[in-house]
Amino acid sequence: VLLLAPMLKLNVSAIEHGALQCLAFIMPTIPLIPSSATDDAKQYRDETKRKECAEDTLTVSGAKLRSATALACVDITLKIRDQFEKIDSSFLLMIADEDVVVKNEG
Repeated sequence: VLLLAPMLKLNVSAIEHGALQCLAFIMPTIPLIPSSATDDAKQYRDETKRKECAEDTLTVSGAKLRSATALACVDITLKIRDQFEKIDSSFLLMIADEDVVVKNEG
């Protein structure tokens, strides 16, 4: 299992989770995040890293987070949170110098 940054302190109410489930069922491919939010200039301050990521052939260009993908992320996060104390295998946590935990609230 590989979990990637950014670390997110997920706070999704039962109502929000239910609404996301309905949205993902009715319109699973509707984009949820505007393309301006995923602009490379906003994601990377370092020009070298920005160029490296833009030229990465494994990166999907122009992809937007869709409702079904968002639901999958929320569901797996909630499952991990509920089962975290049962995890007994080794894992490696790597945090960059400027990484922070961000809240999903305003």
